[in-house]
Amino acid sequence: MFLRKEYEYNIIDDSISVDYLQKWCKENGIDINIGDNSSAWCAFTQYYCISHKLDMISAASMGYIVSSLFAGNGMSASTEIYIREEEITFNVVEKLNELHTEYDDEDIVAVNLFDYIFDLYQNNISDYEYKDEKLIFRVGTASLLRFMEIEGESKSDKFRNLLQKIYK
Repeated sequence: MFLRKEYEYNIIDDSISVDYLQKWCKENGIDINIGDNSSAWCAFTQYYCISHKLDMISAASMGYIVSSLFAGNGMSASTEIYIREEEITFNVVEKLNELHTEYDDEDIVAVNLFDYIFDLYQNNISDYEYKDEKLIFRVGTASLLRFMEIEGESKSDKFRNLLQKIYK
């Protein structure tokens, strides 16, 4: 646990009961038996992520990160094969240190840290994903010339930059 005290997930949303989370997990094919604070954080985080339109891999990964930081025992779903979770953890610990210097109230630190992690997963997870999918397609000369004008050192960089412009 990286926070100064252990928190329960209701610091983020006190309207969601453990019974509801357990039922939701079962209905959504998430194999978590909520028996301690780590599993409750993991289940809540996945519920929160899916409710806010994140994909299942990102939700499971964030569940691991949050349960590690907020309860001390990360509930891994083996998502580290898709996402560089160790790098995310280092990033989040740096943010936690910043928050500790910014706020004296640990409750505010905890809520802001959760929000920061969620924002990272919602808006920047592609920076932490392993690039293992390959796209192959053909374009005409004029389209290729326009594509090559996009900022980026490689075609992959150019394509990522194009997608970022489209989806932001």
